[in-house]
Formats: sequence, C-alpha cells, structure tokens
Amino acid sequence: MRIDALPLRPIRGYSFSNFSTNKQVASARSTIMRYVSEARPYGCHTLVLGGPESSGKTHLLNAAGHAALVNGVFRTANTLSGEKFQNVAEDGLFYGDWGCWRQRFIATEWLAIDDVDIIIRDSICEKLLSEILQERACGKGRTLLSMRFPVQPRVNCMLYNYMKELPAISLSKNPFLALSTHHSSMIAMP
Repeated sequence: MRIDALPLRPIRGYSFSNFSTNKQVASARSTIMRYVSEARPYGCHTLVLGGPESSGKTHLLNAAGHAALVNGVFRTANTLSGEKFQNVAEDGLFYGDWGCWRQRFIATEWLAIDDVDIIIRDSICEKLLSEILQERACGKGRTLLSMRFPVQPRVNCMLYNYMKELPAISLSKNPFLALSTHHSSMIAMP
C-alpha cells in the first residue's frame, strides 16, 4: 500500500456545529473556523491550540480537520493524534520509509496534530516534528497543533522552543496559563 493512500482523517462526529457554545470557548471556535476557511488569517502558517485536559482541544482540532476536507480550500488534509505521529515516525525509522512520511507531512496543505505535548516527551519524535514544522513554515500549508497546558518540557526541547514563538489560542480559564507570555498575548480568550 502506498503511504499517501493511508488515510489520516479526523475523528468522525466532531464538528463546529456540535461543539460547546459557552462563552469561554466560543471565541476559540470562531477563530479556528476562520483559520480553516480564510486564506492566511493572522498571517501565520501554524497555530497552537492549548488548554487543560478536557477543555475541548481535541474536538476543535478534529472539527477543523473535517472543515478542511469539505470547505474546498485544501486539496490535501491530514489530521492525527500525537500518539499516531509517534507510531508513524517510529515505524518509518524502523522500516526505512520515514522519508516518504516526512514528505507527506511537509507537502499536505492542511496538517493537524492533537496532543503534541506527548511528542515533546520523545526526543527523536519531537526533533522530527520540529523539522517538519520549520519546513512547512516555508511553504503554503497551514498547521494546527493542540497541546495541554501546563507543559513540562525537557531541557533544550526543540519543538517546545519553536512552539513558544507561534500564535496560540488558549482554552484555559486562566489567561496566564499558556506556553509563554507571547502566547497569552497573541490570541487569548477573554
């Protein structure tokens, strides 16, 4: 089976229409909806969606993945969990086809990865994802990453240091709970 034929689809059942409508997350929902549907909102290639456990990150990320597939803006879209990314990377390195996977992740127009904080704990996988994100920043694809706050990164974690500089949306009730002050001031929830 060809690597590009393997589906990396969002979880069925998650959509913007069945996402919580409370005020706490309504702003994040509308921002993510715009990020998927408009050409280059905020002038960024990558957006980080962060918050504590059970705050709706997975739902929003998968809803965005569905929208990316159906709205006609993107011809190619991949949505996967951090755990799936780790499995693909480890298998790709073991079986010698990581280069094909890497190219797939770089070339796809829409890439969404849930629970990136899992990848931060693995020095090899976080390095691989950092390289992919930096290459994607030079292209035209858009990326949405979700991450639980707070994060306890390893010292000199490439991925964490790269993500600190990206615009972020926080689903946290505490506006100061973010990757950095840069994040909480960029696109913060009220």
